[in-house]
Amino acid sequence: IQEDLVHLAFQVDNMEDTITTLTAKGITITDGPTTTSSGSRFIFIDAPDGYEVELIERPAGIAIV
Repeated sequence: IQEDLVHLAFQVDNMEDTITTLTAKGITITDGPTTTSSGSRFIFIDAPDGYEVELIERPAGIAIV
């Protein structure tokens, strides 16, 4: 992993299901959920190695850039 890497991001299909699964497994959400002006929702969790992991749900029709 690059030394200057701040976080990794992964797209999820359903944020509510993701939050439920993470919570059931004892994984702490460190930030969010937050909704952007485009309607995307995201949360952050901490990876075991100290990096942040962003999980994002995009509304239908929003392209990944």
